[in-house]
Amino acid sequence: ADKALVCTALVLITGFNNIFSVYVLIFTVIIIIRELMITAFRTVAATKKVVLAADIWGKIKTCLQMTGLIIYMLYPEFNKILPVAGAAAMYTGFICLALATVFAVISACNYIVKNKRVLADGDLNAEKLAEAIIGSEPGTIAVAESFTGGNICADLVAVPGTSRYFLNGKVCYSNNAKIVDLGVPERIITENGAVSLNTAEYMLSGLKLRTGADYAVVTTGNAGPTAEKEGEQGVCYIGVAGKTKNIVKKYIFTGKRAEVIDKGTQTALNMLFDIIKSENIDN
Repeated sequence: ADKALVCTALVLITGFNNIFSVYVLIFTVIIIIRELMITAFRTVAATKKVVLAADIWGKIKTCLQMTGLIIYMLYPEFNKILPVAGAAAMYTGFICLALATVFAVISACNYIVKNKRVLADGDLNAEKLAEAIIGSEPGTIAVAESFTGGNICADLVAVPGTSRYFLNGKVCYSNNAKIVDLGVPERIITENGAVSLNTAEYMLSGLKLRTGADYAVVTTGNAGPTAEKEGEQGVCYIGVAGKTKNIVKKYIFTGKRAEVIDKGTQTALNMLFDIIKSENIDN
């Protein structure tokens, strides 16, 4: 509805007859194409459980676009009352729309570059991940989740044939579960917190040691709206272990609780996919 409203307004102002008419028509075509393209991109991303949060360039574009539209739509009325005011409104509205078009192109490119995995051939798909696990270098996997709450396991077991490689899945949400089930030393959690690099590293090594899996995935973080430490909403650590290498990374995910969980789940699957592929290439 929002896109339809804005695009309709853009089409209407192309009917204004002035020195900027041709340019406004070009701006309108570019912006409408951009909106359709990004909407389609978001739709594809949603089917792969990827949330595309608005970036700063898109927000600047929206502010300039709305401001330019309002001023440019009003300039004919201003012109009837005071020609000087009408001319000022026409030029101001035109400049805002021109800048909005520039930022529309920039934000569109930024969306696609930052989320290019969405367009990859199945890289974000659990079925593709399963193929990598049981492909030329067969392996087994175990998962221990905190802030993702079982979503990684759910994505993995949704693929037929999971029993061939999925050994173990745990939701170690509490500190006690991390200590008892994964062998994380209590002092590590006391000194560093449950959401920390050290805790994630111990979770990862403990999971792999106790399950004997070839590949392991762990998550610990603050999905929000509250956090272990003030101001750390969205701070998360994700670790993946392969047959020869371990990787633990810190992420700061934005958005509501469900969005943070979805982003963490997808990031963990991506990291697992990457480590499996890299080890297969190395071999």
